[in-house]
Amino acid sequence: MNKILFFLAASLAGTVALADGDYRAEAIAMMKHDFKTKGIATADRVNEDGVQAVCNRSGDHPPKAIAERLEKDQLESIRYPADGKLMGDWKAGEKLAQSGRGMTWSDKAGVPGGGNCYNCHQIGPAETSFGTVGPSLYQFGKLRGSGPDMQKYVYGRIWNAKAFNLCSAMPRFGHVQALTEAQIKDLVALLLDPQSPVNSNERLGCARPFFFEDPDMSMNRREFLQILAAASAAGFALDSRELLAAAGGGRLYDLPRFGNVHFLHFTDCHAQLLPIHFREPSVNLGVGAAAGKPPHLVGEPLLKAFGIRPKSLEAHAFTCLDFAEAAKVYGKVGGFSHLATLVKRLRASRPGALLLDGGDTWQGSATALWSRGQDMVDACKLLGVDMMTPHW
Repeated sequence: MNKILFFLAASLAGTVALADGDYRAEAIAMMKHDFKTKGIATADRVNEDGVQAVCNRSGDHPPKAIAERLEKDQLESIRYPADGKLMGDWKAGEKLAQSGRGMTWSDKAGVPGGGNCYNCHQIGPAETSFGTVGPSLYQFGKLRGSGPDMQKYVYGRIWNAKAFNLCSAMPRFGHVQALTEAQIKDLVALLLDPQSPVNSNERLGCARPFFFEDPDMSMNRREFLQILAAASAAGFALDSRELLAAAGGGRLYDLPRFGNVHFLHFTDCHAQLLPIHFREPSVNLGVGAAAGKPPHLVGEPLLKAFGIRPKSLEAHAFTCLDFAEAAKVYGKVGGFSHLATLVKRLRASRPGALLLDGGDTWQGSATALWSRGQDMVDACKLLGVDMMTPHW
C-alpha cells in the first residue's frame, strides 16, 4: 500500500477514535469481556482489521482516495479458481442461499456452512420471505447477462464485496473462508445460469385474482362488487379463502371500547415501510416456569391455547404453519401507509389514545441504512408516535 495513503488511513482512524473519547474503549472492553472463545467461535472475531477500522472510524464514508486504494488492494486479494470455471450447480446454490448454518460454536471445524443469502436479498420467485438490506437479485443473470466478465464479477463480489464497495455490509465470504470455492461457484450459477429459477419469467409476489394482474388497471368499490356478483352468478364460491382474506383484515381490529384510557401499540417493524411477507418463528424458548406458556408458544400449541382455527387468517398472522400456502392467499402484512390508516381509524373512535412504539424501528432496511435511520424517524413523526422504546 502507498505509504502516504496508509498514513492518511491511520490518521483518520486515530482522529475519530480521539473524538469518541472513552466510549469506544469502554465498548471494546465490554465486548472482549463478554465474548469468550467456544468451539470454532474464537474471541478474536471482535477484532477489526484495517479495512473495517477505516470504515468504522469514518462512518462508512472514508476519503475517496483512501477508499479507491483499499478497494484495489482488496480486489487483488481475490483468488479465482485455478481451473478457470466460475459457475457450478444452481440447485446446490439455492440450498446454500437458504441455509444460515455455520461458524457457530456448535459447528465442527472444516464443515462448510451456508450463505444465508435470503436474509438480505430477494433471489428466487418461490421464496416469499426475504430481507431487503441488499438489492433484489431476482432475474440478475437475465438482466445483466451471464458471460465470462459477469461471472468473474459475481464470483469476486461474493468472495470479497469490499473490493467493489469498501464499506459494504456484505460479508467477505471467500476472504474469511466462510464459503469454499465450490460453494461460491454454486452461488454464481444460482444468479447467472439461464436454467436457474432466478432467471425465469415467473412473476413475484402472491397469487391474485386475474383482474389485479395488470398494474395499470384499477377499480373502485362498486366495480369490485359488480365483479363479485358476476362471479357468484357463474358459481364462484363467495366464501372462499381468497375472498375471506380480502375482507378479513379489518375485522381483526373491530374491538369494543372499554375504559377511558386507550393505548395503541406496535413493535419490531424493523424499518419496513412497505408491506412484506413475514413468517412467525417456529421456536420461542421459555425458561423455567415460563416454558410452554404464553408468550412462549408457537405453531399448533399456540392455536390450541387461544382457540384459533387452523388455516385461518389469525393462524397465518400468529403462527408459521402452512406459511407458503397462506402467504399466497392472505398476502403481505404491515406497511406504514396501512398502519397510518389503522391508527387514524382507531384514534377516531378513541379520542386521546396514545400510540406506543416498542422499538426495533430504525434498522432493518436498505433505506434505513442509507439514511442512518432518518427515514424511520420521519415516518414515526408522521404516524404520530407518542412514546417509544429508544433502542436501535
